[in-house]
Amino acid sequence: MEAFVVSDHDAWRAALDPDVEARLVRAIDELAQFPVLDGTVLRVSELCDDANATTADLVAALERDATFSANLLR
Repeated sequence: MEAFVVSDHDAWRAALDPDVEARLVRAIDELAQFPVLDGTVLRVSELCDDANATTADLVAALERDATFSANLLR
């Protein structure tokens, strides 16, 4: 699987299907309800702000928190 590097946020959003974007926004809003370790939140936030971060980086950060991963899959 090839990693996607986000270098132009506007182009990325323009290419995103509106239904997918709506689902992502809802999922992110629901994340506040999950008992997540502070380190996970910090790392994900850093990756989202890093133009050089890849999808693989984000997935790896999420996989490190077993509680978060389990809740996300529910």
